[in-house]
Amino acid sequence: MDYLESVTPHIPSKAMKESISFMVEAFGFELINHSEFYSELASGNQIQGIVKAQAEPNEQSIYLRVKDVDVLWSKIKSKLEKTKPKAPFNQEYGMREIHVVIPGTNTLLFIGSPINT
Repeated sequence: MDYLESVTPHIPSKAMKESISFMVEAFGFELINHSEFYSELASGNQIQGIVKAQAEPNEQSIYLRVKDVDVLWSKIKSKLEKTKPKAPFNQEYGMREIHVVIPGTNTLLFIGSPINT
């Protein structure tokens, strides 16, 4: 698909301001586009959409692959206390991960990096 430039996941949120603030404050996303019903957040060349949910958001998950999940954890753990995150742990498929639910959504955010061997 030589015409495809990127894929942008959309997270439905019943509390857009809270969801956006969480992604900006905890993970350093930058708000690049905002309206009452849809906002876009960027980190480097990666874009994440937050869309206003019309009803209770369905369950979904998003995987963020990072360079070093332990370094990220040390920077953000104090910002995640209200979300009851799962601290870094090793998965049998070779990834070290953090799990957290994005506030205002029903979205499980998996954040991982390959286990150093």
